[in-house]
Amino acid sequence: MNRNSGKVPTAIQRMIPIQKDRKIFICSVGLALLLALCGLAALRFSGWYASMADGKPYQDFVKQIGSVARIIYFAVLAISPIFLLLKWKWARTLKIRQWEVKKWLQWTGKAARLWHVPLAWFGIVLILFHGGLALRNGFKWDFPYATGMLALLPLPVLVYSGLKRYRRRDKKFHLLLAAVFLTLFMIHAA
Repeated sequence: MNRNSGKVPTAIQRMIPIQKDRKIFICSVGLALLLALCGLAALRFSGWYASMADGKPYQDFVKQIGSVARIIYFAVLAISPIFLLLKWKWARTLKIRQWEVKKWLQWTGKAARLWHVPLAWFGIVLILFHGGLALRNGFKWDFPYATGMLALLPLPVLVYSGLKRYRRRDKKFHLLLAAVFLTLFMIHAA
């Protein structure tokens, strides 16, 4: 029970105790769902989807969605090397002319932390959208389909471990799972 107000905290309040992080999380999930609904509505009500579903333009469109998701996930993963550099002593003391690298790393670290969750949710929506459009014509036992399905396996666990990161109950598991996911994702993209 919350001592200040006498109210029982909700599940999201227990999961994400910091109000600023909770607002960012809720807005990110809401905007990601809105993006998914807009994408589905645009495909549903456009004649292009029905007429080109089996052609080369459709396949190129599906590949472009996957490419955008890959770029987004590189931006999401950028948080790890930034904070790793901040831990290294030589990076904290390095100066280029009058410019301190530490201040720049701290600023980029704050930006990466702020955008990590929203970009991750947009990436999840794009990946699910990409997979749904690719599977629309049926599953084929070939390399892109098999590796794409394999890359989807760690995604729910990755999201769950990311939620556990808010409570600091995760010891490097989220980072390890992100590396596994990105490796499988890049094998799929190759």
